[in-house]
Amino acid sequence: MAFVGYPYFIFSIKIRSQTFNTCGNDSGYFQHKDKRLQVIAMISLSKFYRLFRHSIKPMALLLIPIFGFSQKLPIRNYKNENGLPQSQISSITQDSKGFIWLISTSGLTRYDGVEFRTYTKQDGLSSNIGIGILEDKSGSLWALMVNGISVFDVAVDGYIRSLKKIDTRNGLPNLDYTCMHVDPHGFLWVGSRNAGVLRLSVEYVDGTYKVNSSLAIGKAQGLAGDAVTKIFQDKENRLWVGTENGLSLIVFNSETNHTVTNFTTRHGLGSNFITSIAQNPAGEIWVGTKSGLSKLVDIISSQNPYKFRNFTTADGLMSNDIRDIAVDIPGNLWVATAKGISKLNFSEFADQSHTAHKQGFIISNYTSENGLKNNTIRSIFADRENNIWISTFGSGISKISTEKFHTLMESEGLAGNTPGPLLEDLDGRIWVGTNNGISIIESRHDQNKPIRYTIRNMDRRSGLPHLNILDFCRDKDGTVWVATEEGSARFDFGVFTPYPDKSLLSNSNTRQIEIDDDGNLWIGTVSGLNRVTENGNFILTSKDGLPNDYIRKITKDHRGNLWIGTNNGLCRIDREELSKNVPKISDFTRLNLPEKIINVLYEDRQHDLWIGSDDALLKLNIDNEVDNKNLTAINLSEAGFKNTIITCIDQDASGHLWISTRQGLHQFDTQKQRVINIYYKSDGLAGNEGSLSDAMIVDKQGNMWMSFLGGVTRYFPKIDFENRQSVPVYIKKFSANNITYSVDQPIELSYDDRNVDIHFIGILFRNEESLQFQYQLEGFDNTWSVPASTRQVRYTNLDHGRYTFRCSTVVTNTSNSPGILELTFSIRPPFWKRWWFFILMPTFIYGLGYIFYQNRIRVIKKRNADLENRIHIRTQEVKKQNEEINKQREILEQQKQKLENTIRELTKTQTDLIHSKKMASLVQIVAGIAHEMNNPLANIYGNATHFKEYVVSLKQLLAAIDSEILNNTFRTPEEFVEKKVEIERLKASIDYEYVLRDINNILVSFEKSSNRMMQIVKDLRKFSRLDESETKEININDNLGNIVELFMNQYRFSIKIAKNFAPLPPILCYPQELSQAFMQIMLNAAQAILEYQEYALREIRNEDSVLELDVDRGHIWIETRVIQSASMKNLELSLQEIDSGLKKFFILIKIRDDGIGIDPVMRDRIFDPFFTTRKIGEGVGLGLSVAYSIIEKHQGKIFFSSERFEGTEFIIELPIRNHLSEA
Repeated sequence: MAFVGYPYFIFSIKIRSQTFNTCGNDSGYFQHKDKRLQVIAMISLSKFYRLFRHSIKPMALLLIPIFGFSQKLPIRNYKNENGLPQSQISSITQDSKGFIWLISTSGLTRYDGVEFRTYTKQDGLSSNIGIGILEDKSGSLWALMVNGISVFDVAVDGYIRSLKKIDTRNGLPNLDYTCMHVDPHGFLWVGSRNAGVLRLSVEYVDGTYKVNSSLAIGKAQGLAGDAVTKIFQDKENRLWVGTENGLSLIVFNSETNHTVTNFTTRHGLGSNFITSIAQNPAGEIWVGTKSGLSKLVDIISSQNPYKFRNFTTADGLMSNDIRDIAVDIPGNLWVATAKGISKLNFSEFADQSHTAHKQGFIISNYTSENGLKNNTIRSIFADRENNIWISTFGSGISKISTEKFHTLMESEGLAGNTPGPLLEDLDGRIWVGTNNGISIIESRHDQNKPIRYTIRNMDRRSGLPHLNILDFCRDKDGTVWVATEEGSARFDFGVFTPYPDKSLLSNSNTRQIEIDDDGNLWIGTVSGLNRVTENGNFILTSKDGLPNDYIRKITKDHRGNLWIGTNNGLCRIDREELSKNVPKISDFTRLNLPEKIINVLYEDRQHDLWIGSDDALLKLNIDNEVDNKNLTAINLSEAGFKNTIITCIDQDASGHLWISTRQGLHQFDTQKQRVINIYYKSDGLAGNEGSLSDAMIVDKQGNMWMSFLGGVTRYFPKIDFENRQSVPVYIKKFSANNITYSVDQPIELSYDDRNVDIHFIGILFRNEESLQFQYQLEGFDNTWSVPASTRQVRYTNLDHGRYTFRCSTVVTNTSNSPGILELTFSIRPPFWKRWWFFILMPTFIYGLGYIFYQNRIRVIKKRNADLENRIHIRTQEVKKQNEEINKQREILEQQKQKLENTIRELTKTQTDLIHSKKMASLVQIVAGIAHEMNNPLANIYGNATHFKEYVVSLKQLLAAIDSEILNNTFRTPEEFVEKKVEIERLKASIDYEYVLRDINNILVSFEKSSNRMMQIVKDLRKFSRLDESETKEININDNLGNIVELFMNQYRFSIKIAKNFAPLPPILCYPQELSQAFMQIMLNAAQAILEYQEYALREIRNEDSVLELDVDRGHIWIETRVIQSASMKNLELSLQEIDSGLKKFFILIKIRDDGIGIDPVMRDRIFDPFFTTRKIGEGVGLGLSVAYSIIEKHQGKIFFSSERFEGTEFIIELPIRNHLSEA
């Protein structure tokens, strides 16, 4: 054989009821068993795969583990801990206000959606054991108890009013009653256990009820039996009476003339024991019996005009023991049985796999498997919101709010608790990607059974590259492709095959997967976009035009274009570019997207692209040019969104968008751009937080599947009943200053009762927690309040006037319209704002004024007399006081003159002291100068004597030479030589060579001494020029340099000065005064250094000293620079930059020494006048005080810091200004 030695495979396939065995690799060998015909076909494996894969896949799925279950109903249970008086409720009904009433052996219980309120014998009822309750046309409640009937009104505040009892004393026959009914004529019909049915005429006379029995119909009068179980009146006003012996129909021709027709098992009833009677909207009569559910059908003859069709468990009912029947608003029948609930659905069901019953309805059964607490049902009731209330034996009551949501969670077999992407395959199965693998869901609805779900899970054993599933797609052939965190794969032959190899991708973390119209596979990763074809893989990144490499969403529009959402905006690859070697990318980052990270891209049926992200929802018309003109941003808050993080979008058949967020599922009207419904977990969803990445789809049957963190929810729009009734809202309590007022009567409050509390309540049972309220007090509030779940409001210190309180319900998760209530009350004005007060007040004021005036006149006259007498006495006293004042004035003038003289003397003394301080400073300077000039003068004086002697000797020598030259002539050379020798002898006698050298040295010494003296004189002249009273522009550096030179004349050998002068601009100042201030600070520094040196010498000599002191210390550091304001921030600026903004800058001068420092006790007083630390006679304490005054005069600041034995630093700030008067 040609394929011998090649690897091969063997499997069996059944096609059209014929079995083939196959084997081979790239070639196939087929043997037909029936005809025993062998055919060898050389076909490629790929063709073979395409031929048989649709037959193999269903068989391969059979190998995957299966989880099967029925859907859970969104049931809420109420028990004793919720406020029920007991867990066995016998009957349920609803009054005209909307309240639910529960009947038990513990009384009557009313439920308002918030709390249960139970009424017992203590509240005035005839007994605690209730049988039935009904409401008459006036709104009064009639409670049938074992000992009689109680008639009463119950206000919305919960209190019983106008309670009246009807018993044998009022004419009520003493019977064992079982049921009650009020007909349209006002007659009260009661059924008994042993006397048939009675029609009673009840009249209210003189505050009490009077009962007259107008008609009694029992077995003797033609009724089917005396034991009555049910009374029911149909739409044609025919009275149906159920008994334990059959069903009776009573038809009245007149008030007294009637006919009775009985029905039993001979007429088709399942049993003669009647338990319940109901009529659906189609007018059909349904009768519950102990042996089935019977329906009234065609009239067949005059002798037997009616016939019943009985339905039993053989027809799909849960049990033949029918306990109760309820008809919901759409007209479906809910049948309570001894083994669960059977629902007869007459409306079109959403699941097309249903097969309608031949009688025109479908039966669905619900038991504890679907969430019921107990299968033994006592009664069932459908309220005005279409909630189904169920009472059971010993398990309280249950409420079914809706059947439109089915939830599948990990507990039902889902692979993980965090589902994400969804996909429907060609066979209608729903693929769910989770964080723990893939779940494949199949739903089946068999006849008369609830929908049953089957889940098959796949994990790594099925070939998945990774368990965290991020996206699905399906090609034209139906092959399912999956994107995971570790690459992508396709589903073949029941297993996943990684494709392409993840090493070929830009990144193995694949986030999105899509197939275009050309069959190209597009894979979005965290590092780019990959196009996979038969020819290989092509990678696109931001270098190729993508807004960002992180691909978050890929979607294909109706034209075949690919839209790509990234972490930095939106782009598109047009249809004609998809298969090109290098496709062109249209970048739309220019769009005004509030958030660049794209979560959702969805194209609706109107060809609008919806873009969802965190805090943004936008609509882009992609049929037109993509620009900001065609981009519409939805105001999420105004549109009614409760959360603004968009996670997924899909569209239902009505055109509404379903938008999941981090908090709730929103149904959005695209035309009105408003949220019309919001659903939460409490409404039946699997969770509140929607999942990302294609987590919402619409299946072939029109049902919607949605992923939430917690599970998957299936929505059935065809059974989503829209209840258009308004949600009633009532005032539960109105009080003012803790006094409760009845809202049934006009409310008028006194002005003292201005603190008002209003409690209100709304009746909504579908989801009690979702009900919110808005309110407004007209006359006080300008706008409506923000919707909130609070059910009370308090107003304080209201002014007098008329107010209208309006309250409206806000319902976002149902189709109910909001209810509105109005309550008007008034507050009487205080007496001072009454009309009679304004009329009487002028008269009263006039009279009071007149009396006051007369009294005042009398008082004034008496006071005038007293004043005249007192004035006379006072005048004498004033004269004496004036004389005394004059004397005191003279004394004060004398004291003033003395004080002025004292002030002048003190001023002169202060001036003298300051001058003396200035002179003292000058004395110190002059002493130093005198010492400095004494040295060169002594040098000149000492050398002058020698210089004089040298001059005399030289003069003698020169005279001798001149005499010889002038008086003698050299006749012979010998004479010349002789004279020369004589001159040489004279030179030797005076040591001529030494004299010449010494004269030169003396001249050099004279020059140095004279230069030193000239420099001292020059410094003195500079210092003398600073002693000027007028302002002058100077450079502080020059000023400080001159002072240092003078200062060093005295302290040259004991103190070293280091200067660090920065370039400074000139400033306008008083130079002499600044010099005095600087000199005083430097003298203080010198004194501190000398004190430290003396102290250090004493401590060194002291053997017991523990201080480590440096005798050689003696430095003064002077630094100048420019700073900005008082922040003392250094500036690296040129003088031109400083000159351009002089007012903003300061000159900083720092003078620091390493002297003994200032004692901490004395630091706060060093600038005080006359404060000194020197001995008496050594100083007057004005040095630093004068320096402080000089700096302040220049609008500067002076600071200091000091550490004992470490030294002191003075810091001076002088503003750089053109005029000292500038602020």
